[in-house]
Amino acid sequence: MSEFKVKDTFEISVGGQRVKVDYDGISYGNIVIHFSFHGRDISSTGYRSHFLFTEDFISMKYSDYKICAQDIAENLYKDTKTEIIKKGVLIEQLELFKVEN
Repeated sequence: MSEFKVKDTFEISVGGQRVKVDYDGISYGNIVIHFSFHGRDISSTGYRSHFLFTEDFISMKYSDYKICAQDIAENLYKDTKTEIIKKGVLIEQLELFKVEN
């Protein structure tokens, strides 16, 4: 697990959109690792934090924290899309209200 004790920022693609990921394998000791996801399809707010116990990470046999992040993000995307559809709002409609700076 020592090779995963780093901090990193990278991008992945989820639902056809780019998602920024902040990975922290240092700050929480050897107990948990933390992923911060930033992207419009990750949650209704565009941000989602996810903690994963180190034991779970190891038991899932991930060889790379970026692969783990991709799997987590895809599940968040599915959950978000399902939640929005249940509320009767299509995810594509959110684009109508996007504010450009």
